[in-house]
Amino acid sequence: MAMTVPVLSNNISGMKEPVNMEFVLPEDMGGEGGKKVPRPNNESIYMKTEKSQTVAVKKFSWKYTPEKGRVQLSLLMEELKRDGLMSADKTLDTV
Repeated sequence: MAMTVPVLSNNISGMKEPVNMEFVLPEDMGGEGGKKVPRPNNESIYMKTEKSQTVAVKKFSWKYTPEKGRVQLSLLMEELKRDGLMSADKTLDTV
């Protein structure tokens, strides 16, 4: 599996701790308790299955900082609004 699968983080505003990171695995990797995914060896790491959902993704690369994250989120939101996929009244403070 490529290391470029989506990674989700709640650290967009520069919070110190705790930071949650989610690694999105394809369904064919076995899902929760899957045989193809190594079992975590730390109790703070766990697998869970999420309901299917539609998400927006913007590809970028650089060393992450909260400011760079906010810039990329703002650009993504502008693109979604332009394409009619996000309400025009949404702001960084309301997502």
